[in-house]
Amino acid sequence: MQAGCEEEQTVYQIKDFPDGTYHGGILNGEREGLGIFFWNSGDVYYGHWSQNYMNGLGSFYFVHGGSLQGYFSSTLVTGPGKLTLPNGSIYIGSWVDGYQHGEGIYYNACSNTWNFGIFDLGKLREKKEIGQGYPSSEDISRLIPEYYSNIEVLQSKCEEDSYDGPWRNGMKEGIGIFSFKDGSKYQGAWENDYPNGLGIFQHVSGRIDAGFFKDGALNGVGRILFSNQSFYYGSFIEGRFEGTGTFS
Repeated sequence: MQAGCEEEQTVYQIKDFPDGTYHGGILNGEREGLGIFFWNSGDVYYGHWSQNYMNGLGSFYFVHGGSLQGYFSSTLVTGPGKLTLPNGSIYIGSWVDGYQHGEGIYYNACSNTWNFGIFDLGKLREKKEIGQGYPSSEDISRLIPEYYSNIEVLQSKCEEDSYDGPWRNGMKEGIGIFSFKDGSKYQGAWENDYPNGLGIFQHVSGRIDAGFFKDGALNGVGRILFSNQSFYYGSFIEGRFEGTGTFS
């Protein structure tokens, strides 16, 4: 009788790479499942990985401001996604291989106007509709329904605090997103009704806290991206800088 072989299991690890440090699932030595990557440059990605690549729903935060939320395929956004620039301008819509491609809305923060149309490799080729002000949820859901149903929960501002995720015995448990009415957001692991595990907190001020949370505060190794484009990477205890760290 031939002995059976046990399948490798995804395990949580902290692993260094030449361009940064990874916290999350590892399978056969590669990034797999949910994880956070801290680039040496200061950029941060939180989301899903497969075979060592960003694959699946994820959020990329740039150290100089702005973010990119969407579905990644081999590190490039493909499908519905949202790009937010440091000046407040946004693109919401279809992406192919890292380019805005297909139907989308571009909001220009300087002119406070938006254009809906057809994009081709990052350029607006055909305008279909023009609007004044920031595009409303109604406009987004009407013009780009596939985006609104898949991505908007990562960015939308709520009139009241709201939670989108699993529950257990009346408490938040598992991977979920909590949206505060002021525009702040936490997305990541929950246990006993508190952020516990890998997660990322977006403050309304623009500050980003990413890493391992315990009872709602960073605890262990993590990174803070400040709104002035500086960042700290190192050890935390109950949300405070504690131990070895680097400030850039």
